[in-house]
Amino acid sequence: MLESRAPMVGLGFIVRNLGGHGYGVRSVLFSPDGTSIVSGSYDGTLRIWGTHGPFPSPLANRDPFRGHTGAITSISYSPHGTIIASGSTDRTIRLWEPKNGQLMGRPLKGHTGYVNSVTFSPSGHYVVSGSADKTVRLWDIRNEEPESVLFEGHSNWVHAVASSPHGARIASGSHDKSIRVWDVESEAAISNSLEGHAQAVCSVAFSPDGSQVISGSEDKTLRLWDVRSGRATSKPYVGHTQGVYSVAISPDGRYAASGSWDKTVCVWDIRNGSLALPPFEGHSHWVHSVAFSPCGTRVVSGSEDCNVMIWNTREDEPDGDIESGSPDSEAAEYYMPPQDGFNVQTISTPPLSRFEPIWPSNNVTGNQPRFTVEVKAKQMSSLEMFQQVVAHGCTDLSSQIDPSAYTTMAIHGGAMGDIYKGKLRSGLDIAVKVWRVSSMPEDGSRHMKRAMREIYHWSKIKHENIQELMGVVLLHNRLGMVSLWMENGNLKDYIRANPSSNRYSLCHQVAAGVSHLHMNGMVHGDLKAVNILVSENGIAKISDFDHSILSDSTLVFSETTNRGGGTLRWMAPELLLEGETPADRSRECDVYALGMTMLEIITGQLPYCEYKKDQGVIGALFQQKPPKQPVELYGTAKPRAMIWRLLLQCWDHDPTARPTAYQIRKLLGSIVS
Repeated sequence: MLESRAPMVGLGFIVRNLGGHGYGVRSVLFSPDGTSIVSGSYDGTLRIWGTHGPFPSPLANRDPFRGHTGAITSISYSPHGTIIASGSTDRTIRLWEPKNGQLMGRPLKGHTGYVNSVTFSPSGHYVVSGSADKTVRLWDIRNEEPESVLFEGHSNWVHAVASSPHGARIASGSHDKSIRVWDVESEAAISNSLEGHAQAVCSVAFSPDGSQVISGSEDKTLRLWDVRSGRATSKPYVGHTQGVYSVAISPDGRYAASGSWDKTVCVWDIRNGSLALPPFEGHSHWVHSVAFSPCGTRVVSGSEDCNVMIWNTREDEPDGDIESGSPDSEAAEYYMPPQDGFNVQTISTPPLSRFEPIWPSNNVTGNQPRFTVEVKAKQMSSLEMFQQVVAHGCTDLSSQIDPSAYTTMAIHGGAMGDIYKGKLRSGLDIAVKVWRVSSMPEDGSRHMKRAMREIYHWSKIKHENIQELMGVVLLHNRLGMVSLWMENGNLKDYIRANPSSNRYSLCHQVAAGVSHLHMNGMVHGDLKAVNILVSENGIAKISDFDHSILSDSTLVFSETTNRGGGTLRWMAPELLLEGETPADRSRECDVYALGMTMLEIITGQLPYCEYKKDQGVIGALFQQKPPKQPVELYGTAKPRAMIWRLLLQCWDHDPTARPTAYQIRKLLGSIVS
């Protein structure tokens, strides 16, 4: 039986926890093809981990790489993945063959202090090193007896080095609080040192185009520098509570990752220097090293706690056939076969405690099972769907529901399902939403699998601002999803009935719910006020996950309820303006809709209320015109001006320029507080 694809993993969840080293892990890195991870430790060894299967295992039927007589401080892969370089406190650099762990040639000697950092040039012909002897060296490893070029200028230890993408420049960070950029051809610094950090510079990295350098420092901040001018391009990135020991930039240049002595890993939005996601917490000691995967969707971290962890930084939802065994795109790097000649051997890994995979397990030992759905060639019946989701951990509420308390007719109806009111035997009022199986796309099986994964995923999300899926039942021979009945109805009706309600607080609550969905790998797909319910005590709860569960590009104009109307006024332009096949729903689309929903909450009117007909809205989208600024957000005084600017950012026609839901939540939280 072919191995299935990895389940969708929530943002920030630990995807893997490797363990394995006997002492702290000082350096970690993905291989250029993403099929393995190399780690270097204070125990003087390197380990290579295959990323195949649910738990990575050390590759090759041998012990870890051994050869250094001191702690390993830094490692680097050559661009083609054929050589690994390592630096050590034994003052040498060693070159290794990844396939068999054999040393290549003699140690590179020349530094008189610890080798703190090593990196390959983009050509793979050179290795750059930085040392406690205050120097940087460039080694030509094509020669049998490699010689080095010496770069001098720092007045204290060199902690970090980086090579520019074109190989023409080298950046170095030092304990003297400065960064220097060196020209390889002239063998000299290209300008004065980059100064601004208050303490030692521990890590440096170039942007993908080589125009900028990011640095991390003991002063708890990151800084972004323009290489040509030698000036900082923004304010310091503030968020860590202790020194920043490692920084990395994603392959697309949009994000930076940092590891700190505060035991956290952070992901930053380089455009504005703010946190793109909440800090990743899981290490129990200093984080020494971070690196992005080649596709940019994962970050690997190494820590003093001896562990190597892999974190999910972006939504990862496989769309291909789950049983195909041939993963595509970004998920492939974690599910490629072991390299030829390797005898993969499973090792025991430390318990993941609260960071265990989000998929259910009936066993407490062995590999964690994935959510797999067996679907026949023809479309699955409601009973079969019910049995599948219950078998995978959703709660069967059939025995807890009073069968005589259902409303005889649906309270609300829509294109995808009907809502009935009922009661639990305890007397608690519930809402039961039953699907119309006809709402499934005709190529049923793949969508059935995805739908049931999403139902399970929704059932495990617990957040104050998300309507909880209590369980499932069969009602009128149709699959029903059970949640609490909300007497206040939807947010649109609630605002009309309670005009004095705190609109900014409601916006913040909705943003918090969307942020939590995104952190758990879900996209709502149809966010608007009628799809948000309000509890008895006035708490907004995102609901109506039909589009998240059943969405497909053919459904972009479907209604979620008859009362709600279509979704055009909330729909991101990329879903409408890119030809016959709309773009897939995404977190960026949700952010666009969140902006429109916030406008709806603040004004009590539909987005683009200046246009009575949808044709006017479409015309405005073609002209890239945002909704008219409402009187509720006129003026330059805070918070009105801040919120209007935020809404305009949410509606940017470039999806990559929109803020994240987490950033929106943080800004609104500061306003509300």
